[in-house]
Amino acid sequence: MRVRKWQSVLLVVLLLGIAAALALSFRVVAGLAWQGSPRWQLLYELFSAFIAFEVAAFAISRFGLEARRLPLFIGLAFLGAGIADLVAGLVSQGLYVTPLVGQSAAILSAWRAGRLSMATFLCLGLVARRFWPVSPSARAELVPATIVGGCAAFVLVQLALMLPSAGFHFVIAALLVAALPGYWVVYRQQGGSMVGSVLVSLVLAIFAQAYMTRSATLYDAWFNLASVLKVASYFPPLIGLFVESVVLFRAQKKLTTRLEVAQAELSEYSKGLEKKVAERTQDLESRAKELEAFAYTVSHDLKAPLRGIQTYSQLLAEGYASKLDEQGRRYAESVGKAAANMKQLIDDLLEYSRLERREAQMGPVDLRGLAESVLAERRPVMEQYHTQVELDIVLPAVAGDRAILRQAIANLLDNAIKFSRDAKPPRVTMRGREENGQCVVSISDNGVGFDMQHKERVFEIFQRLHRPEEFEGTGIGLSIVRRAVEKHGGRVWVQAEPGKGATFSFTIPKRGGGA
Repeated sequence: MRVRKWQSVLLVVLLLGIAAALALSFRVVAGLAWQGSPRWQLLYELFSAFIAFEVAAFAISRFGLEARRLPLFIGLAFLGAGIADLVAGLVSQGLYVTPLVGQSAAILSAWRAGRLSMATFLCLGLVARRFWPVSPSARAELVPATIVGGCAAFVLVQLALMLPSAGFHFVIAALLVAALPGYWVVYRQQGGSMVGSVLVSLVLAIFAQAYMTRSATLYDAWFNLASVLKVASYFPPLIGLFVESVVLFRAQKKLTTRLEVAQAELSEYSKGLEKKVAERTQDLESRAKELEAFAYTVSHDLKAPLRGIQTYSQLLAEGYASKLDEQGRRYAESVGKAAANMKQLIDDLLEYSRLERREAQMGPVDLRGLAESVLAERRPVMEQYHTQVELDIVLPAVAGDRAILRQAIANLLDNAIKFSRDAKPPRVTMRGREENGQCVVSISDNGVGFDMQHKERVFEIFQRLHRPEEFEGTGIGLSIVRRAVEKHGGRVWVQAEPGKGATFSFTIPKRGGGA
């Protein structure tokens, strides 16, 4: 998110003002009679190390919270600077191992090592932000990265105490100057007090390095002012990170408050919703019972006149056959068939309605035994049409509702017998196999079949592919089959070809499904 224009202008004015003031101070510092001492040097170094460690702690903890790698490298930069300052303070009092380059040179070398460590990590932070901006596991990376960075800075300081490093002043200055535009671009892109304060710190560090380059001896005016600027360069990041931490804490607190309010509202809504659902469920159950009672009453009332129509049409056809001509007898027969079809339609609708409302009662079901039972009931019809039936079901017991599965198998078998009755000879095959962890049952016939472009229609209620004059039926049977299979978590499909019959198959999970 880009920062507002006035914020960028304000920061530029601040940076230019600091740079101008420090540049003008070059004319004044040379005439200052400002002498330091080892005691003041110790205070400088300990204080600056403390501030640097505080900045490092803020920045590295921010990396742990946000998983962005730039704060990690900023933290490592100030961690390395703090380690170098601490070593310089100990060396100034003779409390550290004797440096090979001498005590006075060692203090300057520790300075250069701290600046080099700081500049290097700040530049590496820009590289990391460019190529690896976010850590996938910041918590796991935080401790190892901190240990490795601290150890690298400590090794650099130790090398500086052992080897002359006077020539590194310009390298350090070049790295600090190179980091300045990079952090300005980052500030323009994402803003934030942390990056803005690092820019201020870089300007102060560049001038501190410039003053140190002019220093001729330990504790002269240039050295002392460079030490003061070094400490001053640590304060802006400390303030910036503290401000961002406060802002982040407030935002998190505000978000937590909103979350608590939202959870309370959700809890209240959930309670109200549960109450409404319970009321609606009770109301629906009551209405379902009323509709079921109404359906049975209506079906009973409808069947009574239908039975009368069937009876009188039969009496008319049998008792008055001699008085009726051919057309009259045909009319009487049509009335009887229409009444029978109407009765079958009512029965099928009631069966479909009961199946929709009923929950599957799962238990072990022997599909072969179930199929044999259904075949035994239809033996007279099969003998009437001379239908040949082959039963080949090799399946273990499945978990299902015996009554619902019986209904599905019976409807498919009735369908196969009906549509193959004109074949010569009519054949029906029932097979059952275990495939891919499911039980697959198929019922095939060699009847009239149909075009596969209508394969979805056959399972829709009241959909018929043949005229009632050709094959009787209500168009509900296959809809009952599909719903029965779906209640077991399975599916049903068909393969057919005109004039060559059809094969209806369905699956049942071995342990049952439910819908």
